[in-house]
Amino acid sequence: IIETLATKVMGWEMVESEVSGKPQWFYQPEKQFCLEITDWNPLQNIVDAWMLIEKLRNGCWYVQIDSNDGQIDRVHIRTSVVHLEHPREEIAFHKGICGAICKAALKTVT
Repeated sequence: IIETLATKVMGWEMVESEVSGKPQWFYQPEKQFCLEITDWNPLQNIVDAWMLIEKLRNGCWYVQIDSNDGQIDRVHIRTSVVHLEHPREEIAFHKGICGAICKAALKTVT
């Protein structure tokens, strides 16, 4: 899930370790910066999850978040008015806001 969020939603690239040949970094072309895979986890870190929200909002998505004090949280996303020729609307529910944000973000790329 994290790899899909990084590559499909955030637009980052996977970079392999020169030593092991396994994916080790997310390359962020807009910042010309590499982030170690283990350092980015939007499923557990609200700062990382918020990066997904910012990416969606900077694109064509309107995002509304309804938090229920750690119970079942809801993230409602829909395309902005500018993109009405192909409107989309998605709603994601999850216990915990990070999970709800990740589920909603995944729905934009599937």
